[in-house]
Amino acid sequence: MLQLRSLMRRVLALAVLTAAAAIAVVGAPAAHAAMTPGKYRITTGATGFSNVLDAAGDVNVLGTPVINWPSHGGSNQQWYIEQVSATPGGKPLFSISSVRDSDYCLDVSEASQKDGALVGLWKCNFQFNQQFYYRENPNKTGSFVARHSGKALTMPLTTGGQMYQWDDSNQPTQQYQFNRLP
Repeated sequence: MLQLRSLMRRVLALAVLTAAAAIAVVGAPAAHAAMTPGKYRITTGATGFSNVLDAAGDVNVLGTPVINWPSHGGSNQQWYIEQVSATPGGKPLFSISSVRDSDYCLDVSEASQKDGALVGLWKCNFQFNQQFYYRENPNKTGSFVARHSGKALTMPLTTGGQMYQWDDSNQPTQQYQFNRLP
């Protein structure tokens, strides 16, 4: 009888532990979506993924606009995505730099917290306005959210329009496809 009670306690303890683990998994926040660092061409949902992020002009200079432009394969349309930090909870933070000149990173102008603040290229300094959380979306796209403001990188609907930050609403203008390059 004593052995049966001991066995029943163990079975019950195992059942409780299994149930607790299942609740923890179901109720746990989603794990950090994976973004593999590397070189990418990034298409924008603002144009149905036909246009790409483009560093405007012939050379990178301070404040070079990042625009919505048709793909032509140039180095100004290629980006390095690198993990540069993580939150105390372990959420990865990324920088996005230009392949044309990797000393220039996406930068929310003047570290503004406002909707509509423009995003351009600035010398990489890895301040919070150059660090972005990656979020994988249900439709197999990804979004980047600025660490300093909590606002999403947003691409205008018009070709030639400059990227800006806006409240994170997961609209197509805030969704991107990441095409890995060699």
